[in-house]
Amino acid sequence: MVESHALRRWLGFTVVAGFSLSTAIQCASGTPIDAGGGGAGALAGSNSGAKPGTGGATGGGLGTGSTGTGGKPLPCEQKCGASCCSAEATCTTEGLCVCPSPTDFDCRDGCTNVKTDAHHCGSCMIDCGLGGLCTDGRCSCSAGAIACMGSCVDTQAEPNNCGACNKACGPKEVCSAGKCAGACPAGTKDCARSCADLQTSTLNCGACGNPCTGGSICEGGKCACATGETSCSGTCVDISTDHDNCGACSKACTTNHACSAKNCGCPATLPDECGAAAAAKCVDMGSDSANCGACGKACLNGKTCQVGGCKCPAGKLDCGGTCVDPSSDPNNCGSCSNVCSGGKPYCGSCTQGKNGCPAAGAAAMCVGLPCEGICAPDRQVTGPTRADGYRFEPVGNSGHCYEILNYAPTTQARVVCWEFGSGQSLRLNGAAFPCVLEPGQPVTAKRANGYCLEVTPGGNDYAGLLLPIK
Repeated sequence: MVESHALRRWLGFTVVAGFSLSTAIQCASGTPIDAGGGGAGALAGSNSGAKPGTGGATGGGLGTGSTGTGGKPLPCEQKCGASCCSAEATCTTEGLCVCPSPTDFDCRDGCTNVKTDAHHCGSCMIDCGLGGLCTDGRCSCSAGAIACMGSCVDTQAEPNNCGACNKACGPKEVCSAGKCAGACPAGTKDCARSCADLQTSTLNCGACGNPCTGGSICEGGKCACATGETSCSGTCVDISTDHDNCGACSKACTTNHACSAKNCGCPATLPDECGAAAAAKCVDMGSDSANCGACGKACLNGKTCQVGGCKCPAGKLDCGGTCVDPSSDPNNCGSCSNVCSGGKPYCGSCTQGKNGCPAAGAAAMCVGLPCEGICAPDRQVTGPTRADGYRFEPVGNSGHCYEILNYAPTTQARVVCWEFGSGQSLRLNGAAFPCVLEPGQPVTAKRANGYCLEVTPGGNDYAGLLLPIK
């Protein structure tokens, strides 16, 4: 075997780990600018007045620079306007070079698709190098090639990397089938010390130094697209599935549409189409809150789209068309229009059948104190018990219900506990709460302007609790 058959594809189906580089392009005014780029290759965005991004590490060949930002205008257009645009592009009033196709960008030498152009991959002037591919704005090596010193090489034929990176043949030797030899075997041609079959070599098709580009392969000494592919602007694509050339060259599908069987349509994950012509987009009317059950039908007042209908999320209640939280809304406590007032102005979730909480129905009630509906407090504390805060020590190994009022620490409100034994646990405002040593576990929402702290029976009688005030 001579030159790897797999390398006959420059822009093919198989790609390996991504590479990229960044370089500077020269504006007509003489101002060099960073063309952007990225370790994974900056992805092209919409061409409605924007271009691939700036930034990314500068390098050459295939490298591992940082990812470009994408979607930002290049400073060159802003500085010198139309003088920077190629003949194909139009200079807008904002000073941006806009190409006729919404998928293309002006890279000074003409409009191109930076998702597939190996010379402008991810952003203008990012060249993937000899044998490099550009797929979805990312540089990589084709199958059968590997990255050696920043360039894609075929170690089966490259004399300076014959069989492996940096394994060079002697000055009078050639590389054939990954091995150094004194001459090329019959049926191959010595092309700069690389033994190539001119009938099949992508780098030397029909003659030494005549490469096939744009994903074409060499068959019978001539470059051509593989069976099932079409050459569009010099790149071989499958027009039956290519988003930017769907059914014909330059026939691009609109935003989030997919190309299948040469026709643009919505994918299975977004089966419904809303809008017309260029404004059309694919949505899922079963879950899209902006197009719920029908195009343009938006869910309002806290509702979300569920199975094609606007409904309140789990745990929320629909009261007069607005979603409310019945466990905390004082105007709809437990049920719609149940208003908390007077001595019980707060609404709180409760433990059914405990301390005033209904045994059935809604697990929420109007309360005036933190432990109502949770537990009967055996101790109510209205201020710090020690200089460091609300301290309970020892807790003992029997159960407790502490009702805590006026807790207003100068730092984060939190609970610190220690020496809790097996089976002993905490509950705060009716919900399980972790036992954590200093600095403790932060507490957030109050219940009836305070906290209800429960300790289950068991464990160590010398366990302790603290709600620090500093």
